[in-house]
Amino acid sequence: MVGVFSPLIIPSPHSMKRFPLLAVVLAVLCCSFAVARDSSTPSVGVHRYTPRVHALINATVITAPGSTLENATIVLRDGLIESVGIDGSVPEDARVWDLAGKIVYPGFIDAYSHFGMPEELVPFVRNPKDWGKKKKPTPEQAGPGYWNPLVTTQRKAIDYVGGLGKTAGKRSDLGFAAVASFPGRGIFRGQGALLSLNGKSANEASIALSVAQHVSFERAESDWKTGEVNYPTSLMGSMALVRQALYDGKWRQNYGRAYGEHGDKLERPVENAALDALGELVSESQLTLFHARDELDLSLIHISEPT
Repeated sequence: MVGVFSPLIIPSPHSMKRFPLLAVVLAVLCCSFAVARDSSTPSVGVHRYTPRVHALINATVITAPGSTLENATIVLRDGLIESVGIDGSVPEDARVWDLAGKIVYPGFIDAYSHFGMPEELVPFVRNPKDWGKKKKPTPEQAGPGYWNPLVTTQRKAIDYVGGLGKTAGKRSDLGFAAVASFPGRGIFRGQGALLSLNGKSANEASIALSVAQHVSFERAESDWKTGEVNYPTSLMGSMALVRQALYDGKWRQNYGRAYGEHGDKLERPVENAALDALGELVSESQLTLFHARDELDLSLIHISEPT
């Protein structure tokens, strides 16, 4: 069972009357697993020891569609699944949970969302019902960045997520254990974060701070107040900006390498987090997630990357 961040437990049809007890057990399990990770927050008062090893025994485990293990044992250590098997051995240091009559299945992962993002970083969709509604401006990225404001490769979703406890429970009730959240504004929109739906703060819910760079063919909107026409306002312009940004990232990478070898003969490159992040894309050291609105966008993605 790979990629399971937390087990979800439901009662079998023959144990529905015991559901209140199950809710208590599940709540205890969630609390125990949530503190299994090392925390950077100092303890206030007496430090309570929480067992870091758990054994779930006598459970019906669904490991994959059509694959079920009866009377199985799941061993969890430090918040991760160590083993799953039938009549498995229980470690001596494990806290044992008898899940007879319960069903355990892998938690779902929402691989693309804007979960926890503020309204300013969620895609703006014009709705006829909300005629006249103004689009909240996208937050400006602090520090040295790219010349075009739609390229914010250095933006990180983890710096903006909030209100996780309010909505995490709704998704958890649907069977989701983790969610990947991405900024939703711009062309190079920034780096997504993988979050646990444990209802905790971003500090405790974060699993991975950077999972992929979010890219789209978004177009700029004209500023009707000043009459300024921003770039790009067409699909062709968006494609051109994507290609130019990747070329700039490749140049940044090559120039940085050359400066490291011949620093006495070259000018020192300026500090620019956006260009550094673009260099990571070119070197394929970071995954790229394209937002394709239709099949036309999908067909254009492969010709956008410079060779």
